[in-house]
Amino acid sequence: MNPLSASATSRLRRQITGALVTLGIAAGMVAATSTPAHAASYVVGCFVPAKVTVPAHNLTGFPIQIHAYYNGSTYLVDIAWLDADHCARYEVPADLRGFHLTMMLDHRFGDAYYQQHWIGLSAWWAKPGDGYAPLGINAAYCRTGCSVY
Repeated sequence: MNPLSASATSRLRRQITGALVTLGIAAGMVAATSTPAHAASYVVGCFVPAKVTVPAHNLTGFPIQIHAYYNGSTYLVDIAWLDADHCARYEVPADLRGFHLTMMLDHRFGDAYYQQHWIGLSAWWAKPGDGYAPLGINAAYCRTGCSVY
């Protein structure tokens, strides 16, 4: 999960946006701007169990982390939720459209005696810009608390 508070995340987002605006102005002087084919103002990623698990689990409602790539690192910038189709749909705010984005599943639930841990990572990155970016159908793995067949 994100160790930063909401205000720290917002501050980080503003700092990253400011840095990218500065870099974007410099890059814009060198090259003409164009919108990538799969640019991110709206991203969709789906996660389905990689194997049959016991107990069978519906992933609906699981949180999906939205990560942005900046300066060699990835940062958690927002959360989306899996719907009944096991897909997360995320409308990218304007201040994040300058970043490469991806989705990640890392969800634990249960109590002290029984806990499941699900993980998954999108195989694709959405490019910066405006437009629709499909992040594919991705495998979700139950790391603990499931019998896998």
